[in-house]
Amino acid sequence: MIILLLLAFYTHVVVCSVSLVPEVSQEGLLQPYSTYADVTLFHFHVPAEVVRVTWEFAAFMDDPDCPVREVHVLVQHGSYPVITRNNATLRDYMYIHRTALHKVVTLTAYQPHDATVLPVYNPLPGSWFAAAYIPNWNEQMQQEGIIHKCRYSLGSIAMWTQKGYVKTLEVGGKQTITTRENLSYYRFYVPSHTWFLRVNVSSCQMLEQSVNRVWCVRSLTLSARSLPAYNPDNPEVANITEGTGHVFRETRPYADSYYYLLVASEGETRLDITIHTKECTTSSYNNLTPRIQEVDSTEYTISSQQEVRFVGTAAPINITLSVLEEGSIEEASRLTHDDIYKSELKDTDNSSQKETNKIKDTNRSTHEKENMSTLKKIAGLVHEKTSKIVEAEIHSSVVEKSSKSVTENTTKAAPNKENKSTNEVDWEELWPSSNETHGKPFVTSEEPWTIEPDFSSEGHHCYPILPLARIKHASDFTDTFLIQGRDWYITWLSVKRGPPLFTHLTLLPFTDIGGTLSITILLDELLMNATRQMISVLGCVRKGRAPDVVNGSLVCEEDQLTLNVSSHSRNTVEDIILIPFPEPDTWYLALQLVCYQNGQVSGCMVSQAMVSLDVRTQPCVFAGDSPCGQHGLCQEAHRGMFFFTSCVCREGWQGWGCEDGDEAQGWSNVVTGVCLLTLSNLFFLPPAVVAFRRRLFTQALLFIATMVASVLYHACDNEVVSYCVTKYEVLQFTDFFFSLLCFWVTVVGMGGIGEEYRPALHTLGVVVIAPAVQYSRTALASFTLPMAIAATIPVGHVLYQRWCKGSWPSLEPRQLLCRGAGITLALSGLIMFALLQTKDNYKYVHSCWHMVIALSLVFLLPSRQHPQLPASGQTIKPAAYLASDDAELIDVGEVTVDYTASSPVFHVTSDVDFLLTDSDGDPHMSDKDD
Repeated sequence: MIILLLLAFYTHVVVCSVSLVPEVSQEGLLQPYSTYADVTLFHFHVPAEVVRVTWEFAAFMDDPDCPVREVHVLVQHGSYPVITRNNATLRDYMYIHRTALHKVVTLTAYQPHDATVLPVYNPLPGSWFAAAYIPNWNEQMQQEGIIHKCRYSLGSIAMWTQKGYVKTLEVGGKQTITTRENLSYYRFYVPSHTWFLRVNVSSCQMLEQSVNRVWCVRSLTLSARSLPAYNPDNPEVANITEGTGHVFRETRPYADSYYYLLVASEGETRLDITIHTKECTTSSYNNLTPRIQEVDSTEYTISSQQEVRFVGTAAPINITLSVLEEGSIEEASRLTHDDIYKSELKDTDNSSQKETNKIKDTNRSTHEKENMSTLKKIAGLVHEKTSKIVEAEIHSSVVEKSSKSVTENTTKAAPNKENKSTNEVDWEELWPSSNETHGKPFVTSEEPWTIEPDFSSEGHHCYPILPLARIKHASDFTDTFLIQGRDWYITWLSVKRGPPLFTHLTLLPFTDIGGTLSITILLDELLMNATRQMISVLGCVRKGRAPDVVNGSLVCEEDQLTLNVSSHSRNTVEDIILIPFPEPDTWYLALQLVCYQNGQVSGCMVSQAMVSLDVRTQPCVFAGDSPCGQHGLCQEAHRGMFFFTSCVCREGWQGWGCEDGDEAQGWSNVVTGVCLLTLSNLFFLPPAVVAFRRRLFTQALLFIATMVASVLYHACDNEVVSYCVTKYEVLQFTDFFFSLLCFWVTVVGMGGIGEEYRPALHTLGVVVIAPAVQYSRTALASFTLPMAIAATIPVGHVLYQRWCKGSWPSLEPRQLLCRGAGITLALSGLIMFALLQTKDNYKYVHSCWHMVIALSLVFLLPSRQHPQLPASGQTIKPAAYLASDDAELIDVGEVTVDYTASSPVFHVTSDVDFLLTDSDGDPHMSDKDD
C-alpha cells in the first residue's frame, strides 16, 4: 500500500487527482500519558465544501524487541481534545462534549503495516486537531544508555475530496434552479444578526424522466457550515411529488455562515427556491435610555440622543419630540427617511403597577400629516398618564431591512413608589440613581421586539442581544468579558420579567482554545428576603446560535450548559459552567427570570432580579491562585504555534482539575515516601565515621556533604510536601556532583598512591565530574566516564609497581573480603537503580539504592596506615608514613632511613661478628691468643 510506505519512510504525498487533495504527512514521538504535555498533537486545515476527509494513522517502534503498545488517537474540530488519565471522571459543571469528536485505537509495530483509517463525511471546515498518546504505561526509570529505551512514533496523513463547484443562491427573491446531477449542492449566506430563516422549495417539475417514479425529488437536506450528508435510508425530507415542495424554517440560525441545500434527484428537475431572512440590527447600547424630564411649566419634553440607522441608509435618524400639556405640537419630528409609520401605545404591565408605552409601527406612506398625528397621540397619552412622571427608558430599538422599514421605540414609565406592593423590592433605593452611571446595572425591556405580520404568525420573536466586550490582560488565557454600559464596563445585569435577556461573546482560534472558558452567574442575595416566592434565574449557554425560546420560555439544549440560581438558600445563589479547551465560535448566554409559589411557576412579585455575570478565560481549570485546586500544579506547554495549559496532579489524584481522588494516596503514604527518600541518606553516616576514625578526613567530609545534598534535594523534589532551600536545579546538581565525587575519592584512595599526588587527583575528579553532571544528569556517560577514569588510576599505579619493582601487591584475606563485599553492594545498587526502578516504585527502590551504596563505601575505604620498620641502611622520608593505605604495596628495598634525628644506634663496621667481652672471663679468648 502506497500510503503505508510513505508513512514508513516519512515522505510527502503526491496524488494526481483534481478533487483528492492530500495534507503533508506528519509524524511525532509518542509518550506515556501523565499530563496533557505528554500528548502528541497534529494539526490539519480542512477547506470548505469537503465531501469526505480520511485520516490514516500508523504507529511504529524502533526495535523489534520492544513491547507492543496501544495508541489512542482523538480527532476533533476547532480545538484540542480533552483527555483524562485512565478515563477519570469529570465534575458535572465541566462541559466536555464537542461538535465533532472521533476516536481510533491502533497498535505499534516494527515493520510497515496496515494503517488505521478514520473517515469523516461532510466535515466542518477549518482546523482539526489530532491528539495521540499511550495510556496505562508505567514507564521504567533508567539511566540513559544502560539498556535500549524503546521509542514509539505515530505517522499520520489526511486526504479529502472537495466538491468542485457549489452554486450560490441569492437571498430575498424567487429563483429557479435546474438539477443536472443526482446530488446537487447549493449554498446561500446568512449574515450576522439574523434571527429567522425560511427556505421555500416549490413548483417541483421533472424535465427528464429516466425511470418510472411518482416523486419529483428523492430527498432535500439543509445544513449549516458544512455540506449536508446524503442518507437515503433516513432522509430529512423525502419523496417530493411534482408540483409540490417543502419549507425549511429555522429560528436563530447560525449567523455569519453558509447554509447548504442538497437536492437528490434522478434526472433533470426544475425547482423554485425562495429564501427569506430577518435580521436584528441593533444600535450601540451606550446611549440607550432616553428620558422624560419634568419642567416647571408642566411641559414634558421627550429627548433622545439615540442614533438609529435604517438598513440601507447611511445617515442616522435623530428623533426629538416636545409635547405641551395642552396637547398641541410645538416642534415636529425631524426625520431623514422616506418611510414614516403610525404608532400606537399600549399598557402591558398591570401586575407590577408599571406603565409601559409601546409604539407599534405599521407600514404607511410618507406624509407629514400622518407624522403629525402620531405626535399628537403621543402627547395626549403622556398628558393622560400622570403629571409627575419623572423619567422613562427606551429599552430596545429595532431596525429591519425592508422597503417597509420599521422603527420602534418603547418608553416605559417609572413605577410609582407610593403604589408599590409591600413584597416588591425598591430597586431605586438599592441601586444608584440615574446620575450615577458607573457600575449601574444594565436594564432591558420586558417585551420582545415586534414582528412583521408575515413572520409573527410563525411565532418567532427577535430579542436584543448584548455584546460582551473583551478585556485583554498581559498573561495568557486571562481575558475577561464585561458588559459595555453607558459610561463604563459593568458586570451586573437587571433581568426583568417576561422575555429572556441574551448576551454573546466571541472566542478566537488558537488564542482562546488552550485555556478554560468560565461562566458564572451570581444572584443578588437581597432577593432571599424580598418576597415569599422563590426567585430563580435560568441561564442557557449555546455555541454558534442563540438558545431557543418556546412560548416565551427559555429552553436549554443541554443540561450541562444550563445555569440555575435561586433565592432558596445561600448555596443556590451561584452557579458555574467550565468549558475546557473551548471551541472557537460565538457563544451565547440567555437569562430569564422565573418565580415559584408553592412549587409551581407563578407570576413574579418583583419586577427584576439583579444578576452578576462573570465570564472569563482562565489557565487550567479554576480561577485564582490555585488553577488546579489543592492537588495539582498548572503548567503551560508550547507545541510550535500552539500553546495550552494543563494540570499536573499530585498524590495520585486524577482528572482534568485533579479532583478525582479514587486512587489518591493517603497522608501516611505521602509521609512514608518523604521519610524514606530523605532519611535513607543517614546511611552515609557509618562510612563518614569510619573514614574519620581512620584519619581519612577528605572522604569523611565528602560523605557528609553527599548526605546533606541528597536530603535537601529529595525534600525539594517531592510533589506534596516539599521544602527547597534554594533553586531546584542547584540542589539537583549538588546531589549528583557530590555522589560521583565521593566515589571518585574512594576509588582513587584504593591504589596506595602517595600523599603528595592525591590533591592533584582529587582536583582532576572535580574537573571531570562537574562538566559531566552539567551535560546530562541522567545519561550513562555522565556516570561511567568519571568512574572509568577513577578506576584507571589505582590500576595504573599497581601496574607501574609491577613493571618497575617486579612484584604484585599482596592483600590480606580480611582486606580481600571487604573489597569484595563493597564491590558486590555497589553493583547491586547499580542494578536496582538501572533496571528495577519505575515511576510507581521510585520511593522504595531509590531509598534502597541510598542504603546499599552508602554501605558499600564502608567496605571500600582503605585501612589505616601503619608505619613500617626500615631495613638496614635505609631511610624513610617523613611523608612515607602517609603515602599509602596498604602496607603491602610498599617496596621496602627502596626505603632509606635517616638516623640522624633518631635515637643512638650501633654501627657494624665489619662483616665478621665480634663479641666484646672481658678478657678475664672468656676462656676462648685466651685460647685464640695463644
